[in-house]
Amino acid sequence: MVENLNEKLANILIHYSLNVQPEDHVWLRGDISGLPLLTCVYRQLIDMGAFVHSDIGISSWDEHLARFGNEKQLTCPPMIGEHLAQNCNKNLQILSTTNTQMLHGIPSQKLALLNQRRKNILKTILQRSASRELDWTLSLAPCSAFAQEAQMGLEAFQELFYKACFLDSPDPIAKWKELSEQQAEIIRFLETKTRLHIKTPDTELFVHIENMKWKNCDGKRNFPDGEIFTGPNLKAHCGGVNGRARFPFQTIFAGVVVEDIQLTFRKGRVVAATAKTNQDFLHAMLETDEGARNVGEIAIGTNSALKQITKNILLDEKIGKTFHLALGAGYPETGNTNVSALHWDLIGDLREGSMFADDICFYCDGQFLFDGWPRL
Repeated sequence: MVENLNEKLANILIHYSLNVQPEDHVWLRGDISGLPLLTCVYRQLIDMGAFVHSDIGISSWDEHLARFGNEKQLTCPPMIGEHLAQNCNKNLQILSTTNTQMLHGIPSQKLALLNQRRKNILKTILQRSASRELDWTLSLAPCSAFAQEAQMGLEAFQELFYKACFLDSPDPIAKWKELSEQQAEIIRFLETKTRLHIKTPDTELFVHIENMKWKNCDGKRNFPDGEIFTGPNLKAHCGGVNGRARFPFQTIFAGVVVEDIQLTFRKGRVVAATAKTNQDFLHAMLETDEGARNVGEIAIGTNSALKQITKNILLDEKIGKTFHLALGAGYPETGNTNVSALHWDLIGDLREGSMFADDICFYCDGQFLFDGWPRL
């Protein structure tokens, strides 16, 4: 059953998400723990005439580098990745691992250095994507490590994942197109607005969105998907972001679990930050570089099949009845050009919250208020 679903997923990733054509140069990235899905993707790409440049790693090697590498080794950029980021026109990354906690206990300063290794790669991907030279999609293989992190059995996690991909539908692509149309309605409303106001019992956040572009996430960039996002206008007189926000859910970044993050923003930058667990790590990430304290993204989750935190950000940021904010690198196609080695998505709870655009309430207690918008 899983093999058949992997074949179905591979087909959607290739033909719907990335729209790969014969003789496209596809940069296929992943970890050896995701080999069953990667193999399905590779075979289908070869069979349809694409040029495949495989970049398959072993995640446990990152642990050894983090533990024993010196500063030069930790910050040395991966030259193969830099070359492929610059020269391929399609990029498919499949996330998986054998151990989500392998970097636990590594000093925060070393993790910050390790995170800088791919700064140029991330910058290249975002720039070439904005100029439409590179299409990219990020997905995952529902492996045992991810299931364990979500405190679920493997079969239950696989079921959650495949449903979130709409693979239980007779026509998954039609379902994604339907969600795309609903999200387009939200964007048509928001793209004419100047300010976004997010209000919950412990969040009062004001985001300047004038002249910024909203993106419709309908299974092309992430799979599964289900969100709309933009970036704050950091060049605005107000700095783009002001107020306070609480992110109550556990999140994992660089293998470190951080819980109940609370941030205060002034003129676009984080000026105060606390966390219930691993606060020192949070502070270290904010010192990654000059852009790490800025906000690169603000988004609203719309995938109604996702209803629980899994501690996997690819899934959690799509959960219906949530918003998320990313510290660090922005997406140039939104108009946000913040540069950072950091891009850390933090999930906020909207089940008892409201959102306003130029003082018009369009979302209340976990539901959009207008007809034709997604039902959560």
